[in-house]
Amino acid sequence: METLRALLIKSYEEGGLTPEEQHLLDGALADHEELRQEQTELEALHKMLANYTPAFKPGFAGRVLETVSQATASSDDNLYFLFKRFALTGVAAIIALLISVYFTDGNFSFDALLGLSDLSKDNLLLALSTF
Repeated sequence: METLRALLIKSYEEGGLTPEEQHLLDGALADHEELRQEQTELEALHKMLANYTPAFKPGFAGRVLETVSQATASSDDNLYFLFKRFALTGVAAIIALLISVYFTDGNFSFDALLGLSDLSKDNLLLALSTF
């Protein structure tokens, strides 16, 4: 009986039934009063829903767009705050590195920044050849 109900419901779908399924459903409708009653209820429901068009309350689109804009605005603020925090941390690390280089070598030259100020040209070639 469940397969017959499934066929009855499938008959209202867009694809419809195959000829064999339609023949089986017609025979079952002729034999079972309960299935005919269910068909009548389904037809009434189908007619009622055929004219139904869903509608939203006025201003729905505006409320949705407002919610989306508020959500994106708060996420932009969070990203800006995080960027600012990491940028300030990076600047502080660079300043600490420069102070450290100045105290160890006494100047801010490029060689001092790379740690090469104590090497002579011969020692530099020796150091580079070990890589």
